[in-house]
Amino acid sequence: MLLKAKSGKPLPFLLVSSSSSCMDKLLIVRHRSLFDDKIYHSIYEALFRCTLLEKEAYFSGKKTTKASATTRLEKCAAALRLAVTHGASSIKRKTARAIIDHITQVLPGPEESYIEPLLKDYAKALSTFLHFSANVENLAAFSGESWEICVDFCIQALSRYLETSGSGRDTASLPRASPAPGTAQTTSSTYLTLRSSSSALRPGSVQIGGQMAVEFLSCLNSLVTAPNAPVQRRADSVSQIALQILGLRQMKLGGLQKEAFSTINNLFPRIQVDDVALSKTVAKALMPLLAHWWQPRSLSRDAMLNSIRDEMLRTIYGTHLYFESLVCESSDGSVLQDIEDLLEALWSRRDDRARLQLEDITFTGMALPDHHPSTGVFSLRPYNQAGEQNWALLENIALLEAIYSRNSHRARDTPQLEEDQPQPRKRRRMANSLPNRIHQKFSSIDPAVRLTAMQLVPFLARQKRPSLDDVKEAMADLLKCINAKQGTVASWAMLACSRYV
Repeated sequence: MLLKAKSGKPLPFLLVSSSSSCMDKLLIVRHRSLFDDKIYHSIYEALFRCTLLEKEAYFSGKKTTKASATTRLEKCAAALRLAVTHGASSIKRKTARAIIDHITQVLPGPEESYIEPLLKDYAKALSTFLHFSANVENLAAFSGESWEICVDFCIQALSRYLETSGSGRDTASLPRASPAPGTAQTTSSTYLTLRSSSSALRPGSVQIGGQMAVEFLSCLNSLVTAPNAPVQRRADSVSQIALQILGLRQMKLGGLQKEAFSTINNLFPRIQVDDVALSKTVAKALMPLLAHWWQPRSLSRDAMLNSIRDEMLRTIYGTHLYFESLVCESSDGSVLQDIEDLLEALWSRRDDRARLQLEDITFTGMALPDHHPSTGVFSLRPYNQAGEQNWALLENIALLEAIYSRNSHRARDTPQLEEDQPQPRKRRRMANSLPNRIHQKFSSIDPAVRLTAMQLVPFLARQKRPSLDDVKEAMADLLKCINAKQGTVASWAMLACSRYV
């Protein structure tokens, strides 16, 4: 029989078996133009009522009833996911609010758990729904209440995942210096973030698995991307949950880390001016995490690991100014050590396919846009998507090497007091005692490291004006490489020399 809406009219594409109180099949007509927001709203209402009826049967306590209700609930969830996938690009604000209210109110079960038959498809339906930016903008419009409800719901689900993954024992919570300017810091988001880590899992509760965590984190990523989203209201909790997930160092590198880095990359530009204290806290926490998750092995055949590396390079580039600020403010040298550890991870050995190639660059004299990647000697070949990641890696290494060089010299030039003197006197550490890191790389026994050092010279010269001593030392290293038998080595050595000219 046909499933009917509140108006009593049959819905145009839902067919339900007469032997069941819920649907056995969901047939969707091919012509999407026949459906508008009003029809979709009626369809969703019918599915919502059907789910609520089966939910009552599921919790009735009768084993025979619960078994059949479980099967029907799974079909209800699959039907809703399919209907949301079909109509997510066509619905309006009222229908969007109805979907969010239903999922956030119906999916949670008793004792802070979730209804297992609904969990998988409802999480996927929510992710699909939020994938369309117009839906997120509708939720964030006016007061943004629906947006906050959705963010809090995703944070709570991810907190449940962290609870089962042992994150509460291994990862410390982010400190909070002060509320964001112009906003009142509410306790709801902090409570949602920390509540599950302070309570033990109840026996028999439904756990959020790794794939479900990816779906909820993807939802969170979509929510902070909307241009009209009130991100400042939940920036503290969103950044904390993303960093806690990245703090699960025992996990295998995959989609969870990709979504976590992507969420931070979308969140950070929204808070770096308005909330400097939180931005510094996030940037400081990211340094050791970036060093841990960077993979030195070749990624040329792994699309997922390549996409993770892209997000990590975006993270480094987007936060490097805060890295330098933190180094200047640090009194114990710990931040400088974190940068050195990150640099060592980025310098780690890579095969030839994971480095910038001569065919990736151009010496063209044609006018290129001002923002086009260039070193002053050569530029990235236009429309060369394959070489962009390798170019970005060298540029990020150059940024971090320049930060390390400036601040390590400053630390050694700062007057310090000798504690073993009766009357302390100022003792100056000379910068000349600092070894040149690039010279050390040229002296490496690993030919891959030496080649990377040659490629880095043009990038580093843009970030840090070399001294005369630096130029002399670099030219001595490069002249040894110009006569190399390998054509690639000799070519990059000559390019590096031309940058100093």
